[in-house]
This record gives sequence, structure tokens and C-alpha cells, in this order.
Amino acid sequence: MSSDKTTNLALHKWAGTDPVERTEFNDNFGIIDVQLSKVNKSNTEWLSVKSFGAKGDCILDVNGNYVSGTDDTQSILSAITNAPANGTVVFPPGKYYYHYINVTRNDITVIGYGASLVSYMQPETAKNTFHIIGSNISVYNMDFRFDRPFDYDTTFKPTAYSNGNPIRLGGSKLTDPNGGWQQNIVIDGCTVNGGYGGGIDVYWANNVRVSNCKVRNTLGNGINFSNCQKNVLVENNIVENTRDDGIQNVCDADWAVGTRNHIVRNNRVTNSYGKGISTTGVDGSKIIQNYVENTWGGGIQPFKDTFYSLGDSKNVDVIDNTIVDAGKNYGPGKYKTTRSGNADGIYLSSAVSYIKLKDNRIITPSRHGITLISGVKEIDIVSNRIKGCGGHGITIGDITDTTYTSAFGVGVEDNSIEDVGESGIIVGGVDEARIGRNRVKDWGNSNYPIYIKNSRYVDVFNNRVNNPTKGLATSIIRVEGALPNVTVGNGNLLMNSAANYPKDSIVVGSRRIAFSDGRPTAYKWTTGDAIFNNSAVAGGKAGFWVIRSGNATPSWSASTTYAVGDTVVPTSDNGSYYTCVVAGTSNSTQPTFPTSAGATVLDGTVTWQQSGAAALFKAWGVIDA
Repeated sequence: MSSDKTTNLALHKWAGTDPVERTEFNDNFGIIDVQLSKVNKSNTEWLSVKSFGAKGDCILDVNGNYVSGTDDTQSILSAITNAPANGTVVFPPGKYYYHYINVTRNDITVIGYGASLVSYMQPETAKNTFHIIGSNISVYNMDFRFDRPFDYDTTFKPTAYSNGNPIRLGGSKLTDPNGGWQQNIVIDGCTVNGGYGGGIDVYWANNVRVSNCKVRNTLGNGINFSNCQKNVLVENNIVENTRDDGIQNVCDADWAVGTRNHIVRNNRVTNSYGKGISTTGVDGSKIIQNYVENTWGGGIQPFKDTFYSLGDSKNVDVIDNTIVDAGKNYGPGKYKTTRSGNADGIYLSSAVSYIKLKDNRIITPSRHGITLISGVKEIDIVSNRIKGCGGHGITIGDITDTTYTSAFGVGVEDNSIEDVGESGIIVGGVDEARIGRNRVKDWGNSNYPIYIKNSRYVDVFNNRVNNPTKGLATSIIRVEGALPNVTVGNGNLLMNSAANYPKDSIVVGSRRIAFSDGRPTAYKWTTGDAIFNNSAVAGGKAGFWVIRSGNATPSWSASTTYAVGDTVVPTSDNGSYYTCVVAGTSNSTQPTFPTSAGATVLDGTVTWQQSGAAALFKAWGVIDA
């Protein structure tokens, strides 16, 4: 009766005038059913949670408080439990009100299309709200939140962070005695708005990607990885307002060797009451091109957490990150009211090893720019820019350590350090270090651009320092304490606005050794300081010895124009130096300079005022002809 058949499935085609029997319809649809069953077996099956009775009708007010809605817990659980292997559970647009989901299964994808999961989990209930244990699990574009608003400053503090996380995927050592590690976990494009514990957590898994997510207002870590063996990628996420670390990777005694191939790239972390990004228990990590701002516990911290007996961090590259206002997230009205003890831009501690810190920008940290303490080894600090520290620019080790065990094998090279509250670079208790080609500008008064104490096998070379706005330096380099084989090599140079300031100045103990073209005419000197003469010639003097502490200034000159602030000493020493307080031109003959403190004298049209003790230099050492 049919007028034609298709070439592929032999389905009937009818002309408009053909009579049709019911059996022919049944035959055709039977063929179609067979073909569709083949498609479902060979491709991913997509199921909507609404097919299992979910309503997605939750209503929240403008502040995020629950108003009304159907409890969709059982419908969501049924959809995830009954989806076939490699199936996809789809959440259409809507807000799905639920308690929690805790399922053990493999091979499932969850996708949200404008969908939010709104949990009514109560505080201090020991449950993760969306928890799937298994391998080959992917969650895309889902929004996780609670039925009440969160503020990470004012929301109550749980007695313990027992609520877990709004989303946790991966394995569990508690349920799998053979190890618990699961494989192939993806969380992409998801948001977390509030959490009694952390935000996103991946536990005991390999081959993990968390990307393009936004996490905010959690009472624990924003994004956390626990005991993952290998291959973790954390990329393009935004984490803000967390009571603990923004992004954290931890491995404990159950997997002490650490996560291998761990990458944290291009994330933005702000307003953390922990650290911005931390690792404790990694072997092979790259923390690159992240932006971290306004943390309490510091900016980026690869370390070994000895308090919780967590793993070592080794073979870590921290490269091309921007860290702003590390350690400043505290004060009145905030969750943290006092400064952290490690409020630094980058903080390394407790036996971390083989770390590279390169091309990072550290701006206005509360304490130090970069800190290395407690037995770190094989660390390269290269080409970083540090500006506006409250403390030191770079601090390595412990200056009270006379055993040389605070750090081993450290290179500090080609860094730029500017406007720091204390010293530029400080080294203590270190065994083997290279300090070279660094630029230090504007360090704190009564501090040093480079300070080395109780260290051995240290080579200091080709550093440049400049301190034009905070007063002249006490020295370029100060070295003291137990110092076997410390070498201050060629090329260290102080650049300063004061004329004739000695170059390559170092301090050994409490005495300075410096170099000058003739008698110094600038800065304050101490009895016992030694100056080598750059202009020495055969038969001349080798240098000058300071026999009286005081300021060095040029000698008075006749018929010379002087500006306010210029200083001189008489041509015949009287123990004092003098400051011009009224500008003018000096007389043709030298006045009698008074020695009483603050006394003035008229010199032509110049008025001089006694300003303190003048340093007295005596030449020493005749050079053989």
C-alpha cells in the first residue's frame, strides 16, 4: 500500500491519496524505537530532575532568606541515583530547595541551566550538602547556597567547621579501605554563595579540575583539596570573603609524599582571613599568574603545617603573581582584630625545599615582602618586585641562629625592593647564600639595605642601594656575628644624593669599612670606622681613620655662595660643624666659629649655626713608592 520507502531504515512513505493501516504505523514506530535504544546505549543519556518530581520553586527574599518552596531532596537524590552510567542529570532554571545529598556512585555529569541548589542544612550539622563519592564525576554551572544570608565578618563562628562544604566530590578514606582515591573530577562554572564550612572541596582524588568557579562568604576555605595524589588544576576561579584560606591544598600523614603535578593558575583571591593561596603537602606545584589581595594570614604560602602534622611542600614554582595588602585584613569590627604572625606577601616555612619565587609583584604587605624560616632549603628568589612593606623586604632565616640551620642554599638575585619599613634584605642563620644584583631603595631608619648575621658561605655582589628620602644609610651591607666565609664581593654600590658618599660600604661588627675619593665630606661617622682612599697614589696615604664620632662636611670656603641647609667645618678643627640658616655669600676671611650648642655667627651675608660634633679623620698607611 505504500508509495515508497526510505533508503536507510526502509520506513514507509505515503502519498496524500494512499490508504494507511494501523499496523504500518506500528511497524514504523517499532523501527524508530530500536534505533533510539541504540543511541541511548552508545551516547550519554540526559535526564531532567523535574522528570523525578523536582519543582525548583524555592523563593528567597532580597536578602537571601527562605520564603517558600517544595522540598526537592528526594527528587534530586532519585535523579542522581538512578541516572545510568555516563548519564547526565540536568537542572532546568529554578531554585531547588533541599536538605543534603550524599551518594556513592561513578560516571555521572550534573549540569545546571540557571539552577540554584538551596540547602536548609542547619549550623553545625556534620554533613556536606552536595556530596558524591566516586570517579568520573563532573558538575557544571550549578549554584550552591543556603536558605539564609552569610557574612564572613559577622555570621557566627561554629565550635568546629563540621558542616563541611556546599559541594564535595571525590573519594573517602573512611569508606574505602583500599585507599579511597577516585579519578577524574571536574567542577566548572559553579558558584558558591555562603557555607558553614568551606566552599568547594575535592577529597582523595586524582585528575582533578576546578575552573571558572566563584566562591564567596564561606566560614572555612574557599576551594580546598585534601589528599589528592596527582594532577590537580585550579584555574580561572574567583574566591572572596573566606574565613580561612582562599585556595588550599593539603596532604596529611595518609599521603605524606604530597600531591604531584599541582597547578594553581590565574585565580583571583580577595578578603581572606586565612592565607590567599597555600600548599602543605605537594611535590611539583606551579602557582602562577594569580591575584591575591587583602588577606589576614599572608598572600601565598607553600609550607609544612607542623601543627596539624601535614606534608612537606617541595618543587614549587611561585611565578608572576600579584599580591596586594597581604596581612592587612584585620581591625575593629572585623572577624580578626589583630595582625597575623605571618602577615607577609610570600611566606615559606618548616622544611620546604626546592622552591622558585620569580617575577612576583608584592605591594604593601603588612609585614615582610618575602619570608623564609625554619629549615628551608634550595630556594631561588629571583626578579621579584617588592614595594611598601611594613617590615623587611626579604627576610631569610633567623639572625639569632648560630647553628646555620635556618636556611640552606638560598639565591636572592635581581630583585627590586623599595620603600620598606625595616631592612631591605636580612639574612640570619643561613648556610650558603648568594645575594646579588638586587636593587634596594628607601629602607627604614636605623636599618640596613642588606644585613647579614650568623651565616656562613654567603656571597654578596653587585647590589645597588639608594636611600634618598629616609636619610642616609648606615652602610650598604652590615655583617656581624659568627660569619665564616662571608664574601662581600665587587660591585656593591650606594647611590645617594649626597656628594662624595663612600662606595662599597659594609659594617663588620659595629665598625664600618668604606671607600672614598679623599676625606669623606658627608654623613655621620663613628670612632673606629675605616675609609680606604680611592685616590691613593704611590707615596700617599692608604686611607683615613675616624678618631672622633660626628658628621662629615666640606671645609669652609671664602667668598662662596651658600644655601640654607649647607654645612661646613672650620679650616682648623674646633670639634664642631655648622649649618647655614641664612643664605648668602661668605666673607673673604673665616669667622670665629662658636662651639656652644646652637650658637650662631655672621659670615659676610651668611649666618651659620653650631649643629653638633664634627667627625675627625686622620690619614693612615703610607703606600710604598
